[in-house]
Amino acid sequence: MASIYKTVSLDAPVGEVWAAVADFGALHTRLVPGFVTNTQLDGDARIVTFGNGTAARETLVDCDHARRRLVYAISNERITQHSASVLVVADGSDRCRLEWSADLLPNEIAGYVSTQMDLGLAAMANHFKDNPCPSRSFRDALSASGPAADRGAHMDLYGWLIGAWELDVVHYMPDGKERRRQGEWHFGWVLEGRAIQDVWIVPKRGAQRDGDAEANAFSYGTTLRVYDPRIDAWQIQWSDPVISNFLTMIGRKEENDIVQLGRDREGRPIRWSFSNITTQSFLWRGETSPDDGRTWLLDVEFAARRT
Repeated sequence: MASIYKTVSLDAPVGEVWAAVADFGALHTRLVPGFVTNTQLDGDARIVTFGNGTAARETLVDCDHARRRLVYAISNERITQHSASVLVVADGSDRCRLEWSADLLPNEIAGYVSTQMDLGLAAMANHFKDNPCPSRSFRDALSASGPAADRGAHMDLYGWLIGAWELDVVHYMPDGKERRRQGEWHFGWVLEGRAIQDVWIVPKRGAQRDGDAEANAFSYGTTLRVYDPRIDAWQIQWSDPVISNFLTMIGRKEENDIVQLGRDREGRPIRWSFSNITTQSFLWRGETSPDDGRTWLLDVEFAARRT
């Protein structure tokens, strides 16, 4: 049995490439246009028409979204046995690597199949090079290189946060116990520099996030902070889609700290604050008031270090 292994580096994020690979009936539009001219679904198979005029019936064996691995098989008058897999692996935030392997019989056809795979990878590389991925165009439209000139020094209140931070997070539970985890926090200029957006992730990305996100109280949320010159303060919206937590707050400077005030989904006052601020570290606290602001209970606290 002949075994063929190919790999190619693609100028696109791993999620975009995997979405194209997993779209089983869209080879000719999303993955290898030109090399494949048409794809028609037929149950758990696809009829693939290639640019050289040949056609093949490819049966879907497995599509593993967690591993980003697709397996398919071919059987026709020329190929008595064929099993192929496509694996997509991240290689940075905007690039990835695609690994394509095939095991087949008879051995004599391996040279032809290898050449066709090379042509397919070349078409794939050209497609992603010439067609910027939707997520990249979105990021280009959203992000900004710095603060907007028409907002002046007002943007400094949160501007020092731009960049990446490591977190040591402590949640104080209602039963008196503490839950300690590590997290990450990323800040960037957005909307022509008139706002700052962040992504807050606890626990950090990796194996420690395995399992049910909601059941394990994982967070993967974002905050949009917009300076509002009408009130000389920051309008703040926090969204955590994991636990459907959506909050609106107002942020202002208070002496050497930054304090954000609002109400939680039960209507109780909340106070989120940045203190002990340096260029490389800060302390963040999240508090809730059970008596309309007369006293405060500490819910979450974490120490942040710039990375």
